[in-house]
Amino acid sequence: MNRTTQSHKPKVLLDRDIQNPRFDAGTLFEVLADDPYESKVKVQSLDPGDSGVILCNREILREVTSLEALVLLPVKPVRNRLKIYRDQEWLKEIPVISENKRVVVKDKFEGIVKFKGVVREYGPGIRFIVEIQDGTNDPIKRKQCFSIQDLRLLEGREIYHGISLCHLSAWPNYAAVVMVQLHMAEGIEKE
Repeated sequence: MNRTTQSHKPKVLLDRDIQNPRFDAGTLFEVLADDPYESKVKVQSLDPGDSGVILCNREILREVTSLEALVLLPVKPVRNRLKIYRDQEWLKEIPVISENKRVVVKDKFEGIVKFKGVVREYGPGIRFIVEIQDGTNDPIKRKQCFSIQDLRLLEGREIYHGISLCHLSAWPNYAAVVMVQLHMAEGIEKE
């Protein structure tokens, strides 16, 4: 176990760059000491290979849950963690994405989460083993390991699988066009 999973201390995300070349915006820290009357907080990096301790201005730190910290930890470069953190919809998906959930991988492939957890060979933090639904029959080729930056929930999203609606509308088979239009509208919310 690493210190990220052992400790119940608050976790924080560096919201912008500081004058320390070791830490970029998006670095995850664990709070070691926090005096509410002080403007600075003593924090330690959670990134593997760097257990640096610094005093950091509290106004540039954003608190994250332990689950969010574990899921964001594998995201590289660390600046990409901010993109996820600032996208409230994406952040809300973190606890929802679990085994057997349908996801979009790298904005283009549909997949099913087969495992959510620590994969020691890839380092600390939570990763996702996803079975890509691309039509191949080889289950080994289809299962791949991803961090949260490559995944979004499929619910409410459309994947075109490389076929645009304008190509389909030119087909003489009207039933095929209607079926595809209905499939594409499944994720649209009704008012």
